[in-house]
Amino acid sequence: MKQAQKLGTGPEHVRRENIRSILELMRKEEAFSKVELARKSGLSTTTMTKLFKQLEATGLIEELHVSRGSMGRPRTLYRLATESVCVLAAVIDIDTVTLASAGLNGETNIEGSFPTRKPSARFFTKLAERLRDLRKADGRKPLFVSISAPGLIDQHSGRVVLSPNLHWLEDTRPAKEMAARLKVPANILHEEVALSLAQRGDPTLDPDNFILLDFSSGVGAGVVCNGKSLTGCSGFAGEIGHITIDPAGRLCGCGNRGCLETVASDRAFLQAIPGKITMADALEQLAEKKNKAVKAAEATMKNQAIGVATAINIFNPATVYIHSVLVKSLTGYINKMKAMAGKKALDPSAACCDIRPARAGKLQGTVLHALNSVFSRDL
Repeated sequence: MKQAQKLGTGPEHVRRENIRSILELMRKEEAFSKVELARKSGLSTTTMTKLFKQLEATGLIEELHVSRGSMGRPRTLYRLATESVCVLAAVIDIDTVTLASAGLNGETNIEGSFPTRKPSARFFTKLAERLRDLRKADGRKPLFVSISAPGLIDQHSGRVVLSPNLHWLEDTRPAKEMAARLKVPANILHEEVALSLAQRGDPTLDPDNFILLDFSSGVGAGVVCNGKSLTGCSGFAGEIGHITIDPAGRLCGCGNRGCLETVASDRAFLQAIPGKITMADALEQLAEKKNKAVKAAEATMKNQAIGVATAINIFNPATVYIHSVLVKSLTGYINKMKAMAGKKALDPSAACCDIRPARAGKLQGTVLHALNSVFSRDL
């Protein structure tokens, strides 16, 4: 009787792992050759030639040009596909849906947006139409669509289970809707996971243990522990905005009162300024140091410090990234936040934690998620 092959040790498994490792090397280079990647990876040039042939056939890489090597011998350079294929991204937020296309090198090509408002039953039809328009304007073949959204998203089914600020999204499956309409593979991720992804990749920082605190439309956290996103058993982790800090406080979209979200978000800052004004008006007043705007910003920041200190105490991160309009608009925000959060957090945990502005937003993270999905799929 023929002996059964051990799981994960056959030639097909080795081929897939080789492709994944080579793609990771390719993502770090603007241009590359077979010989260079063979040297860096330790694979033979024969194996590398086979892998390149497969990646060209699937449209993931494209020939760049022929150059001369050090000994005068011509060599063909390649790059990740930028002319023929792309990924699409959609960020569903409380007020706006933002769209983008990007090449496999991560460079965003075309962006667009439309108001979210209170949508009709045609929301997903409209979203698909806008993505088709984006695809047409881009001109490249989309390989994947990633969608980020607020709320509790079941990572197994893709169903939006709860969305305190966008209740109409509940019990929908946005990725399934887009995949069916666009005939392109799609996935959905929590907006805080998207923001967390956007903070990765800076070689000057330690990306392995950090918290992303999003104080924008609502309040949420993206947690990265030892290089991996902490999502929980169903994908619901990170809802720090719904811890109660004032049981008799303002009613929150989740149904409880006095959640951190009601006093620490950018929307809370706006609502704390008397009169019906836009965020642009509020930030202009803050820039002009109008008393009411400054007081509203400082009160909001104090509540944000509670969230920062809580995250530091619970997760012991090396870095806390903060996403809020106040970071750039309130003079000395980061230094003030370090002092305020440092007083509220436990000294040993605060001492080993740095606090920084978020370096990129939800759209960049959603694009990166689409790229990761393309590069991690089985070929």
